[in-house]
Amino acid sequence: MKFPGWIRPLGALVSAVPMGAILCFGLASVGQAQDLEALKKRLADPEEKARRSAVEELSRRNGTEALALVLQALRDPSAMVADEAQVALGNADEEPEFELLFSKEGLASRDEWVRLRCAEALGRIQAKLSSQRLLRVLGDKDARVRRTLVHAVERLAARLDLLESPPTALRKEIAALAERDPVGGVRAAALMALATLEPGLTAAELSAWASDKSYEVRSAALLAASEFSSTARASLGTLGLKDAHPSVRLQAVRLLEKLADRQGATLLAAALENEKEPRVSWSTVHALRRLSGLRHGRDPRPWKQWAAALAEDWKPGQPAAGEGDPEPQTASFAGLPLLSERVTFLIDLSGSMWEQREGKTRKEGAERELERSLRALAPSTAFNVIPYTLTPLPWQAKLMPASPKNVAAALAFFVKRSDRGKGNFWDAMQLALADPEVDTLVMLGDGAPTGGTRWNVELMRTLFAEENRFRRVSLNAVLVDCPKGLARTWTAWCEESGGRVLASDLR
Repeated sequence: MKFPGWIRPLGALVSAVPMGAILCFGLASVGQAQDLEALKKRLADPEEKARRSAVEELSRRNGTEALALVLQALRDPSAMVADEAQVALGNADEEPEFELLFSKEGLASRDEWVRLRCAEALGRIQAKLSSQRLLRVLGDKDARVRRTLVHAVERLAARLDLLESPPTALRKEIAALAERDPVGGVRAAALMALATLEPGLTAAELSAWASDKSYEVRSAALLAASEFSSTARASLGTLGLKDAHPSVRLQAVRLLEKLADRQGATLLAAALENEKEPRVSWSTVHALRRLSGLRHGRDPRPWKQWAAALAEDWKPGQPAAGEGDPEPQTASFAGLPLLSERVTFLIDLSGSMWEQREGKTRKEGAERELERSLRALAPSTAFNVIPYTLTPLPWQAKLMPASPKNVAAALAFFVKRSDRGKGNFWDAMQLALADPEVDTLVMLGDGAPTGGTRWNVELMRTLFAEENRFRRVSLNAVLVDCPKGLARTWTAWCEESGGRVLASDLR
């Protein structure tokens, strides 16, 4: 057969390519399509572990076909699968994938949870993104999504820079959120994002934010000040120590400790004199202990004497090992010290708590430890108890005074609980945090969530860090037969929040 002249060079090119290579390319394409079809079928498997495994495999594949299946998995009723899909979205790195991520299947979805999951994943993407895409979604009607999107911008800007530099229109929109959003948490997150974008914030601007009506914004101003000069940080820290909200005072303690000089140490020592909140005063003591290597307690006098004797150019030496022992009269829970008077106990009642050892269940051990703890609380303490299975089971809607009557009522409530089922820690924690007075959470359980909104503990740790960074609630955990790897994640999570972890067998 005679070919036209323009085809002859193409024929020569084709003839130069080995036939085996052509066949392999075609077979690979067919094989990939068949593979994706098999994974699609596995996403409909009745077993959640099989569906999660399919998402894991999809996360290692490029292209919009695989990403579309991952987005579909965000709607899975199992948190195990949906969390895996959320983590997988962070692997998107090509323009067609971004187009899909910002479509009605992702950030433009009617499903608020889909948008929320996509917004968080956005901050983990390792490729540059157009700020114009981000601009289109920042006005989301859900405050949680807006806050998460703004935080994603902060993470992208700090790590990679956005595609445009400087992203002027994006900065203007985030500045508008910082100034006018009706939700304090969104405004605080926007302030943190502004600090990472060019041009950054000035010390004068931070001082203005530090007097905002929202405590979260005031707290964010102190958090954002960590990169400023010593003079600016000392000024903001001094203001923060006098704030009416304990979360802002906690942020000020952290800022002044990082100052790591004579002025910061002097301000911290003086702050102990008038601080009434145990959580704030103990945080101050721990900061002073780390700076000094000394082991004084909450009495301000020895700390003030130490600070007064420091040289003008003093700098801390080797940090102290550990944080020392709390005062003897401090209450504890299963051996874990309670350094707060505004605490909620979150107790897992899933399957592992009903296993018997020597004729007794772990739940009975939890009853014993809870009784010891509640009866030791000072009358000035306010507390709540929230057992949980698939749903939280709160004793009260908010913290209650630790009167003998309330302690007896809470214990009777917990002893009568016979609920069983999967353990949904995330929703129980969110319910506890809905009470603005809570400053300390104590979880007792095996540390392995088995149902509910969230399943992946490492992802929970990341989400909590952003949610909590302006409030600074302390998360503590009493872990019962928790696997070592999972226990390490809990330890890092709790320590990041200023809390602690203790292993217990509840015997």
